[in-house]
Amino acid sequence: MLLATSSLSESVLFESGVPIDKNIVYQSHYTKAIQETASSPRIETVLLACLLFSCCEFMQGSIAAGLRHIYSGLNIIHEWSISNNETKESTLIIETLTPIFLAYIDKAPTYGIGVGDSLPCGARFASLMTPNAELPFVGRIDKIRRAHFALDGIGHHIARKADWRRGGLDTFSYEKVELLLADWQIEFDNFESQLTDIRRERLYTSIQLLRIAHTMLSMMLRASAGSADESIYQDFEKQFAWIVGQFDHLALAWAKYPSRKFISGREDIEYHFGYIAPLFFTATKCRNVQIRTAALWHLRHLKTVENNWTSCTAYEIASKIVEIEDSRSISKLSISPNSDSCETPLSYEEQLIRPIEALLSDNTPLQATLVYTSYPYTCDTQSSDGLPGLALRENVDLKQCPAASTVYWPLNSVLRIGGYQSGLIKPIPTSCTCGSLSQKNELLLLRPKAS
Repeated sequence: MLLATSSLSESVLFESGVPIDKNIVYQSHYTKAIQETASSPRIETVLLACLLFSCCEFMQGSIAAGLRHIYSGLNIIHEWSISNNETKESTLIIETLTPIFLAYIDKAPTYGIGVGDSLPCGARFASLMTPNAELPFVGRIDKIRRAHFALDGIGHHIARKADWRRGGLDTFSYEKVELLLADWQIEFDNFESQLTDIRRERLYTSIQLLRIAHTMLSMMLRASAGSADESIYQDFEKQFAWIVGQFDHLALAWAKYPSRKFISGREDIEYHFGYIAPLFFTATKCRNVQIRTAALWHLRHLKTVENNWTSCTAYEIASKIVEIEDSRSISKLSISPNSDSCETPLSYEEQLIRPIEALLSDNTPLQATLVYTSYPYTCDTQSSDGLPGLALRENVDLKQCPAASTVYWPLNSVLRIGGYQSGLIKPIPTSCTCGSLSQKNELLLLRPKAS
């Protein structure tokens, strides 16, 4: 029953094109499987059911629902592990399945789902995690969805590595992930070269967004492999310019055929990598004034909701980041050790402050608080509230867009992983008028870099 449910979940979505929530056969299988599993005395069956049910939810883009199954499994494992009924067999089952559950929880922030500090049985079984073992395998890509899933799996690891505040399950080799990205590009090039002109035109948006996501993830990986020094993004000006150029092409296509922005169909599977993340990443990380300004312009006029946040929210946050960099960067001077009072200017990097957290204020999505720190942006020297080298806090008003109430992303992750959002993204229009009037017609510019 469980295997049939899992198989049906994939077939109805990818072959028939019928959404899972509208497929009566799938719903009856799913309900029956849950009922049968709930009455099963075999704990391993229940745990496997939790995994399969979560996968079914993930397949249709229901990340929160899928994680509820994962938490249910972890609660079962926790209760079993502290009971007096633990046996040699049960220990084997627990130690085999627990890492799988914990791996899903560890990936949750890249799905845009917040995770609490304490997890049931998390501390006890954290040592069982083997990150290298869960690195995805990039095989032959013969369908667009295989390309998406493979790159999505790689993206999880890169995003977790880029998040400097998360703890220890990111010990995978940089070289291995870099090789996976290279393998993916080779396979995807082969896939695209074999497409007919008609299919290539039909998949144009998905193909472009996959290549944009690959470029963004490559930059994130290189940046996370070094220090926290933001100056590394100076090396990526060509890549940032290429990303903006692709959105220039997309914007021209949307102007001519507006429906293409939200196109859906069997081969696109009604989802792709999304528009917001690469533009937000470019606007907040690129050191070139013209390029980041162009990224802000695209964000301002995108007007889409993508899972957990909107392009308007992304624009407001990115604009505030640029504004603060322009107006409040710290002009510090250092005392030369070889002189009694000779002061010499530090490098531009050491004059810059950077946002390291973003929090929703008062449990409402209508205002966010940006928390800033100064160079070197690490957690080595923490202030009393646990934040490194706290420089200032700045509020961002999100009330301007009527779609802001749809924002429920844990915003602290937005900044730390450059806006990257994993999983299935199905852009829908915000139906707002943001950017139509000249409330903020003048896009913010970053002050020219000191030589």
